[in-house]
Amino acid sequence: DWIAGEGEKSYLGKFPVKYVYNWINTDTFRPYEGVKKSDFGLDDNKFTVICAGADWNLNNTKTNDLLALADKLDDNSQILLVGRADEKINHPKIIKAGFTNDTETLAKMYSASDVYVHFSTADTFGKVIAEAMACGTPAVVYNVTACPELVAEGCGAAVELHDIDGIIEKINEIKLNGKESYSLKCVERVKNNFNYEKNVQQTIEIYKELLK
Repeated sequence: DWIAGEGEKSYLGKFPVKYVYNWINTDTFRPYEGVKKSDFGLDDNKFTVICAGADWNLNNTKTNDLLALADKLDDNSQILLVGRADEKINHPKIIKAGFTNDTETLAKMYSASDVYVHFSTADTFGKVIAEAMACGTPAVVYNVTACPELVAEGCGAAVELHDIDGIIEKINEIKLNGKESYSLKCVERVKNNFNYEKNVQQTIEIYKELLK
């Protein structure tokens, strides 16, 4: 919806603007039972935040926000960092999982975690947010671009840009309520809105309409 609104503001606004959501493979991205945090080098007894991105280095704001969050997390919490991470990123609360092409492994990491935190400041969709939710994991995102659109009521929260205290507040809220109170709504949100067959069919219908 956000990107459609941006399109309407441009020279394309004189044409009909429609959007179709990206889709998630829910055969792979789904809640996995019996997955343990220790399978990924984590402490099974600690509340786990997962963050995923292609590249983490000290020259971008998302890494700075990640480290700021790690500094503010309590000692009973830990961060699982997925993606290529600069060797200079060292923090006792951050466990680096490295980059993976294995989507099932990534889905199991989401399933083992308690909350997904997304530090991106600009997204037209934010597929990793939806992937985490498909695995039953609520998400905390920045209230910018398309990110808050994915996290509907009951699926997590959106906070203001670079508001680390706000992220901590929402994490504590999710910790208090328990992941299980969000999981079903997260999975349903993805199945109802980011379904492969449904969204591909929407795309086909647009082409059919144009061909008339």
